[in-house]
Amino acid sequence: DVAAFRTAVGNLFGARAPEPLTLLIVADARPLGAFQARRRAGSVLVHVGVAEPWSGPVRISVAAEVIHAWIGERLWIGPDDPAHAAEAHWFSEGVTRHLARDLLFRFGLITSEELLDELHGLHGLLATSPRKGESNASLAQHAGEPGVGPLLVARGALYATRVDALLHAKS
Repeated sequence: DVAAFRTAVGNLFGARAPEPLTLLIVADARPLGAFQARRRAGSVLVHVGVAEPWSGPVRISVAAEVIHAWIGERLWIGPDDPAHAAEAHWFSEGVTRHLARDLLFRFGLITSEELLDELHGLHGLLATSPRKGESNASLAQHAGEPGVGPLLVARGALYATRVDALLHAKS
């Protein structure tokens, strides 16, 4: 389903021919839910625990890394200065997360329950973060600190979800 997703997203973004993508899954002793997906040189590397199911959260994370071939690589909206790159994370990571979740749902690759779990998780993160009152610019200055990256992603994903809902209501 990752290959089909990559092809569909490529068509959505107007790619003439999808570039090859290697999906490498490395299983180790990590606990359930401690998976990580990262884009690497035309591939997606996924670290999962040996018992991790191919679930909505894993699919969303992998799909977001697939989308990074367009948002973050071909399209960059943010400062040119690497020292300030984190100022764009709410967009590059958050909007990408929204698109991954939304497209997976549209393509029938996650269930409505998995979609709602993702949204509830984002809202919960936003509501319970001790840094919820800080601006994105302030958070970007502390991007490497625990909890800051996920907060920026949640803000961007929920913002994109709201804009998407408003656009659908108007059309």
